[in-house]
Amino acid sequence: MSAGDGVRSMNIAGTAAILRVVALLVCTPAGTAAVRQDPSTQQHAASIAQPLLDFWLGFHESETCLEIDAVFAFHEKGMEIWCVVESSGALDKLRQRVAPLRRHFRVDLYVTRPQKDPQEKGDRQPPPSLWNNRQLRSHVPETSDWTSAGMPDAAGETRVHADRDFLLKSRLQTFADQTLGLSRRARQYALDLGELYRVAVDPAAGKAASARARRILLAHAAALRRTLRRLEDNLEYALPPPSKAARRQSGKPERGTPVLAETVQAIARGTEEIHRRVYRFIYPSDHTVELGDLKEPDLLQSLAELQHTVSRVPKAR
Repeated sequence: MSAGDGVRSMNIAGTAAILRVVALLVCTPAGTAAVRQDPSTQQHAASIAQPLLDFWLGFHESETCLEIDAVFAFHEKGMEIWCVVESSGALDKLRQRVAPLRRHFRVDLYVTRPQKDPQEKGDRQPPPSLWNNRQLRSHVPETSDWTSAGMPDAAGETRVHADRDFLLKSRLQTFADQTLGLSRRARQYALDLGELYRVAVDPAAGKAASARARRILLAHAAALRRTLRRLEDNLEYALPPPSKAARRQSGKPERGTPVLAETVQAIARGTEEIHRRVYRFIYPSDHTVELGDLKEPDLLQSLAELQHTVSRVPKAR
């Protein structure tokens, strides 16, 4: 395709979550290089044209980052956006927003779409871990309106049983989808915090851009905390509550002013670990759920502690 169109479909291994290791990239003589950097590492925002930096900030400010998982690579002539897109509507919006920039910069989009779930159009079965989770199934309400009023006759009993199983499977699959969706959303917010921090503390970005990045960072942190709370609410239906000792330990207040760089790093590590453990809970490798696996420490306790860490972001310096 032509550079003017700038849209090329790429077969990218994995997802953009693997690729999105840096938001701001430094142009080198050999081309654009992507390097994983620590949040405390100084960035070279002065080498990025202000309209492009504003576009990147707007991408996060509008929370388009939740619809499109993207990596931005900046160079002296413009930028590249490598992204994984599920929604055609979201991609169209991105193209519309990019269009004005192309009058002055070269902007290339590299687009890929996630693989389709082979069961999406068929009979999706809930993971065995949830089907065998008695605590979760005990929270699925019994439904009396399987058929019209009255007891089914002998001929209808088989159909009623099938209807009941279908409804139970649907609810368990919905639980799995919602829980994994919340986990992915939390992970996305956490990844963005590190990138936003790097701009917020970079003097080369300018006061306005740095202040805007910090505002977006605080908004993402608040949204992350809400998402973690919703994830915790979901998991409480399926997991045993933390022990009293664990609750007392996680409830101890922390003294002093937290360091923002360290807090952001802790949130990124903690959210990535939560994401891994939630997926392992829904899809365990041996198709069973061992309670011992959930005590490293307790998943609900870890979620509570992570929410506490996120709550300290506005106080951090």
